[in-house]
Amino acid sequence: MPEREYQYASIAVLEGMKTQLTPDDLPFLRQLIESKSWWDSADAIAPRIVGPIVMEHRRAGTVMMLDWSQADNIWTNRASILHQLKFKHHTDTAVLSPVILEHVDSSEFFLQKSIGWALREYAKTDAEWVYDFVSVHPLKPLSKREAWKNIKK
Repeated sequence: MPEREYQYASIAVLEGMKTQLTPDDLPFLRQLIESKSWWDSADAIAPRIVGPIVMEHRRAGTVMMLDWSQADNIWTNRASILHQLKFKHHTDTAVLSPVILEHVDSSEFFLQKSIGWALREYAKTDAEWVYDFVSVHPLKPLSKREAWKNIKK
C-alpha cells in the first residue's frame, strides 16, 4: 500500500514478534528497509527489530551487518550503523568501528547523522571509547558534533 501508515503498522507487528525472528529474517528486513526507504522506517527497524536479532545471534548477525554496511543503499548502510543503538554495555565496538569507518568520508547527511547518533548514544555507556574514537578518526563535522554531545570535556 502506498500510505506510510501501512509501513508503520508492519513495523509494529514485526516489533511485537521480534523474539521469534532469526538471522534468516534479515534479508526480508533489508528488503523492508530498501523498499519505500526513508529515515523513519530504517530508524525503527534497525535498533528495535534488527538489533535484537543480532544481539541473540551475534556471529550470523555481525556478518550480515558488516555486509549491510557495504550495500549500495544508504538506508541499509544506516541500519548497519544504528542496529546497536540500544545495546549499551553489550555494544560490540569491533563491529561499530568498521560500519562507521565504511562511511566516514560520505557526504550523505543521513549517514553522517547516523554515525554521530550511534557515537552519541554509546558515549552514555563508554564516553572514553567514543572520545578516543572521535579523536583518532577524521569524522565529518556533523558526525563529530553529534558524537561530542554526551562527552564532558
